[in-house]
Amino acid sequence: MNRSNQQQAIDEIIGEAAFALLQDGGAINLRALIVQLNEMQRSADDVQRQTLILLALAEIRQSREEGGALPKVRNESTDNAFSHFSELRTSPTKRKH
Repeated sequence: MNRSNQQQAIDEIIGEAAFALLQDGGAINLRALIVQLNEMQRSADDVQRQTLILLALAEIRQSREEGGALPKVRNESTDNAFSHFSELRTSPTKRKH
């Protein structure tokens, strides 16, 4: 398995774990994700899958140690041109004409 296929498989495993957490309706955080991945690793029958889950766990732990830097989620309702220039808006009492 080459590096890009391995990374894709790891991403899919993390997605599976996150989806399982959503289905359970419990907490969704790094700790819950680690617990879920540990459960998946213990119940995996395939040695290759167990290895990929261990790599996913290592990746998550490394991310947590680095400060948990995750990509910023874009909020469509607030992330628009107006929000970028909100500090430039003038109040109705300050006329410039």
